[in-house]
Amino acid sequence: IFTFHRSSEEAVLRGMASSSNSKPSLEENLAAAVKLKEEGNQFFKEGKIKEAKAKYAQIIMHILGNEDGNMMNQLLGQPESSAKRVSAANAQLIKELKFAHHANLGLCNLMEGNWDKAITHCTKALAIEANNAKALFRRGKAYLEKGDLDRAKADLRKAAELEPTDAKIRAELDRLKDKYKEHDKKHKKIMQAMLQGLSCSDTSAGPSVKTSQEPSGEPSGESSAAMDASSV
Repeated sequence: IFTFHRSSEEAVLRGMASSSNSKPSLEENLAAAVKLKEEGNQFFKEGKIKEAKAKYAQIIMHILGNEDGNMMNQLLGQPESSAKRVSAANAQLIKELKFAHHANLGLCNLMEGNWDKAITHCTKALAIEANNAKALFRRGKAYLEKGDLDRAKADLRKAAELEPTDAKIRAELDRLKDKYKEHDKKHKKIMQAMLQGLSCSDTSAGPSVKTSQEPSGEPSGESSAAMDASSV
C-alpha cells in the first residue's frame, strides 16, 4: 500500500512538472485572446468599464509578436531557426486582435477621462488600421477634451469623411465649432485688454509720447485660419 501511494504521488508530481513546462500553442493563445475580447465586450455592454478594460488589457499577453511569427515563436519557447511561420489566416487574426486591444483600451480610457492614455492607445490602433473611423473619432474626442483643437479637427474631419452619416461624429464636430468660438472670444478679450493697457500707458506718459505703429490685432506667428470656427 505504501509503495502504491508513493508511486502515485511521484506520477502526480511528474505530471505537474510536465504541465508547468508545457507552453500553449499559437492556436491556443489566439483562442484565449478571442475569448478575452468577447468577455471584455460583454462587460462593456453591461457598463462595467473597469472589468472590460482588464479583459482587453490581457489580450496582448496572448498575441505578442509580429505577423511573421518570430516573436510569437520566441514567446512560445520555440527556437527561431526551427520555428514555423504563422499562417496568413492567423497573421490576420493577430492583427485584428492587436487592433481590438488598443482601440478598445482607447475607448475605456476615454470613458474614464484618461485623455492621454486614450490618445496613446488610439494612435497605436491607427498605426495598424489608419482609416478606422472609430479610432479616429475616439482620438479626436480625446484631443477635444484636452483642448487640442487643431488635432481634434484633423481626426474628426477624417472620421466624418469615412462615416459621413455618423451622428456622434457630427455632434463632436459641432462641439468643436463651439470650442473654436470660445477660443476666439477669449482671444479677443486678451487683445482688448492689451489695447486698453497700451492706451492707458500712452495717456499717463503725456501728449509728447507717440507710438511707432498701431497694434496689428493678431498675435505674432499665429494663423487666423486656425481660430476660424467656419473652417472646421
